[in-house]
Amino acid sequence: MGHVGKRLALLVAAGTLAAGIAQAPASADEAGARWLVGGESSSECSGATGDYTYSRVPGSTNTYSASWNLYVYDSCPSAEVAHLRVEYDEWNGYSWVHTNWKTIATSAGNDENASHLPKSRNAHFKVCDYTSSRGNHNCLPVT
Repeated sequence: MGHVGKRLALLVAAGTLAAGIAQAPASADEAGARWLVGGESSSECSGATGDYTYSRVPGSTNTYSASWNLYVYDSCPSAEVAHLRVEYDEWNGYSWVHTNWKTIATSAGNDENASHLPKSRNAHFKVCDYTSSRGNHNCLPVT
């Protein structure tokens, strides 16, 4: 699917999100389903949309598996680039290790990210405007 088709499909998904039909899981009780997620930066110049799956790892009480396929885009004719960022906790076999915010996709060429974290929890996404002089700014959650 080309960029025009992708953007059209994502706009439809974003419209569904705006109607309040889908949201990311709020608790472990809601884990195990695929959720449509989306969000925009506070300037409304950057956005992200896609799907997110969160499931309990069989035999565990507090370990989950997270998967996502998210697309980031910019919608303003400026020099700013959209950044999709993630943070999460990952089990290393001995303890939970926090991964600080990191950029996983940008509207400057690498606009899609599909990943799977087999033993993780507390995954959060945000979309930001980015310039080299200001760094990531105007960030808001992708939910």
